Amino acid sequence: MTRLNPVPYAEWDKDVLMPMTGGRTIPPSNSISFLLNPPDLTEAFLTLSTHLAARSTLPPRLRELAVLRVAWRRRCRYEWAQRVPTARRKGVTGKEIAEVRAGSDTF
Repeated sequence: MTRLNPVPYAEWDKDVLMPMTGGRTIPPSNSISFLLNPPDLTEAFLTLSTHLAARSTLPPRLRELAVLRVAWRRRCRYEWAQRVPTARRKGVTGKEIAEVRAGSDTF
């Protein structure tokens, strides 16, 4: 098995992080240090995720339901755990969260 090592903070590529940071300096982060291993993929991912989070025309509640659906279907426990509280803050109900888990048409 190959081990994925974090990219040291001193080696972070600011150009790759540009879609997320807008050029600002950000503090070290474990998740980003691992994410930076494939820089071209990281830049593409950050461009998409930043668009969805900051510039999307989807209403926030619907966006969170979509994120939860993908997280649940892909068995992404970390993303699910991180996004359920966000979804609740955006107006997603406990019933809707249960429906996402059951595969119901919550949209």
